[in-house]
Formats: sequence, structure tokens, C-alpha cells
Amino acid sequence: KLCVVDYAAIECRGVAWLAGEQKLLDKYLAGEDVYCCMASILYGRTITPKDKDERFLGKIIILGCGYGMGPEKFALSCSLQGVNLSKLGISAEKCVETYRAAFPAIAGHY
Repeated sequence: KLCVVDYAAIECRGVAWLAGEQKLLDKYLAGEDVYCCMASILYGRTITPKDKDERFLGKIIILGCGYGMGPEKFALSCSLQGVNLSKLGISAEKCVETYRAAFPAIAGHY
């Protein structure tokens, strides 16, 4: 028997669980789109799946910063994925700082 399974966002769920970051775990439990949530925090307005570029940036932030990515590596990661931070009106520093402030347990700031 061959089974194929896709554990949606398993990396970020696991990081949140290991760090004890209840705010992020609660978003998953509520069925929220955490990538939209991250982008909404970053931009200070509601981001929906229709805001494709902003949501994708939220996804890169959640996945990259969850593993301790700093601004330089984050900027490179965005560039490699075709994301132009200047076009989106945001800096790599702002992305990383916003993530760390939103989820301090993961960032190591209890």
C-alpha cells in the first residue's frame, strides 16, 4: 500500500509547538490562514488570499523566520523566489522584526 500525505504547513506548526508559541498555534487551531495573518500584521491592514503577492510574502516570512533567518538571508531568499521587496514597499529588516515581535517565543524573546 502506498500512501501520499501532505501535512499542510507542518514545519511552521512544529516550530510553533516546540517553541510553545501559543499565539501561532491558536491561529492554526482556529483554521486561520497564517500567511495572511502574518502579512496583515506586517502591512497593518487585512490581507486575504486575493492579495497574492502580500500573502506570498507572509508565507516566506513564516517559513524562513521560523528557522531563524535574518534580514540578509531573508532578502536573498525573497530575491531567489522572485519577490521584489521594494515593489511591495517593505524591507527585509521590517519583515524579520515584525515576525520576531509577533512570535517572541519562536524568536527566543520570551
